[in-house]
Amino acid sequence: MTESKHGSGLPHAQMKDIPGYPGYLASEDGLIYSLRSGSVRQLSMRLHNGYWHVNVNTGVSNDTKVKKQVHQLVLLAFSGPKPSDAHITRHLDGNPLNNSKTNLAWGTPKENTSDSMQHGTAACLRRGQRAVATKLKPEIILSIEREARSGKRLVEIAKRYGITHTHVRRIRDHLCHPDIWSKGEGG
Repeated sequence: MTESKHGSGLPHAQMKDIPGYPGYLASEDGLIYSLRSGSVRQLSMRLHNGYWHVNVNTGVSNDTKVKKQVHQLVLLAFSGPKPSDAHITRHLDGNPLNNSKTNLAWGTPKENTSDSMQHGTAACLRRGQRAVATKLKPEIILSIEREARSGKRLVEIAKRYGITHTHVRRIRDHLCHPDIWSKGEGG
């Protein structure tokens, strides 16, 4: 493995070769570099599904590019291959955009879920406006509640807002969106 601190034209961070991706280096601060053109070039990263990705050549052919998650490449370079196929990348601070080597570790899905529960990023902990599937803004929820309490038919309200009549009833009765009701809003 190639390691570099300073000099030789490389940026001022510890860097290591990425096994299986000849001509690419990962830095300790979570960036990916290419040496393929004869000079050091930081690869541009793209955000996809909440994670940084880069396009790299596989080494089989210069034409064969694959999209890889940056955190996996950094961990591969600094910690070696996954201990087993069941292992995944853990972001120890809960921030999927922090790909520094000190924030990454191989772990089981169970460990990753435990991590997400500890730092409050688990999907099951997200409620109200932080929930993944939320499509109603607070002012719309309050409007639905007022209409439902005024005696309008729940089915008609539901059709107008593209939700179910059960959801309208739950809004009317304050059985969902607790973040809104805890602020003292609504009736």
